[in-house]
Amino acid sequence: MIYFDNSATTPVREEILDVVQEVLRNHFGNPSSIHSLGMDTQRLFKNARNQIAGFLKVDPGEIVFTSGGTESNNTAVFGALGGEAGGHAITTQFEHASVIEAFKVLESRGFEVTWIKPDASGHVAPEAVEGALRKNTRLVSLIHVNNEIGTIQPIEAVGRILKNHPRTVFHVDGVQSFGKIPVDLKAAGIDLFSFSGHKIHAYKGIGGLYINRKRRLQPLLFGGDQEGGFRPGTENLPGIVSLGEAVGHQQRQLSAASDRVMKISCVILEGLGEIKGLRFNGGPPKTPYIQSVSFRGIPSEVLLHALEEEGLFVSSGSACHSRRSSVSHVLRAIEVPKEYIEGTLRLSYSSMNTLEEAREAVDIIKRTHERISSYL
Repeated sequence: MIYFDNSATTPVREEILDVVQEVLRNHFGNPSSIHSLGMDTQRLFKNARNQIAGFLKVDPGEIVFTSGGTESNNTAVFGALGGEAGGHAITTQFEHASVIEAFKVLESRGFEVTWIKPDASGHVAPEAVEGALRKNTRLVSLIHVNNEIGTIQPIEAVGRILKNHPRTVFHVDGVQSFGKIPVDLKAAGIDLFSFSGHKIHAYKGIGGLYINRKRRLQPLLFGGDQEGGFRPGTENLPGIVSLGEAVGHQQRQLSAASDRVMKISCVILEGLGEIKGLRFNGGPPKTPYIQSVSFRGIPSEVLLHALEEEGLFVSSGSACHSRRSSVSHVLRAIEVPKEYIEGTLRLSYSSMNTLEEAREAVDIIKRTHERISSYL
């Protein structure tokens, strides 16, 4: 089996499984309890928070644990805008669904939202953000690495612009970049930063949101003092520990992992580039971890299942939209031609993949494409 769908989710690392099993067996106390079992789990909880905060170069008290990227994004958008009626916000036409749908709800409640269109290469110009700013702009929300086409957005440049607009909160969806692309949140002027565990080999159901201590957000949940009262409910200790362990691993191998995945990406790019009627979507700067490939005249679902039969697992786009029949809003936003748009696959990698897998994947895709093309 070759698994090239790591932007949807990643396999949990064996060493992380071992640590979490130890937590489940021997550290079951509630972190809020004041007896020794509770204090024991609180120590593990604190260690994981410190590990993540250290990686992001922020204060541990600025990290709030959530159930994952979708909750973090919703918390950022509704938390920044939901407490007061009215106002203006800026986002883009090719954000993750959890951001787009949140803003649509806010529009229905009377908020004004400017939807910035990316260029054909899949990038948003900082000047477009600057031009959309108003006196009553309360939030700018921008994805760092697009989850479908892998383009990297100029968050540092946008952050510099927003430093002249101190009342505007700057949220970055970092789910696809966290643990892969270093970001200095403080230097970039980022107020809110969403991240998720299962994209970097931690457990599913755990993520987080960095909240600059100078910002005040409206909580979405009520009823407890956990996470400073911002996210009440008994903490997901096994998930939090797995996230801390995963961050530590990513931090130790950051450069080596990037180099390995870049080589994998190059093998795919060079190998598939020989196929007629194929295009790669999105231009540089891009992450090597995600490649969007469109095949002219071949439905992506047909190709995806044919590849699965050969042992190669990829996706037809975002996992949050893969069961819907609608055309990708990301590909529409960058104006991929109609004859290509319905034949798009996303290949996404992790440091657990190998060059041998990449070479074999190229052979499988070429062979499968030729077979399907012969009877279409």
